[in-house]
Amino acid sequence: MGGSMEPIGYFILGTVLAIALIGTVGFLFTKVLERKLNSQKP
Repeated sequence: MGGSMEPIGYFILGTVLAIALIGTVGFLFTKVLERKLNSQKP
């Protein structure tokens, strides 16, 4: 019963979660980087 569709669904779900995770990490990394650059200003 639609067994061939399950791997595709899991692949799409995994891809969406991976993109969301990378986006969140990148956003936090950018915020920390901005804070460090601002603290180094004379």
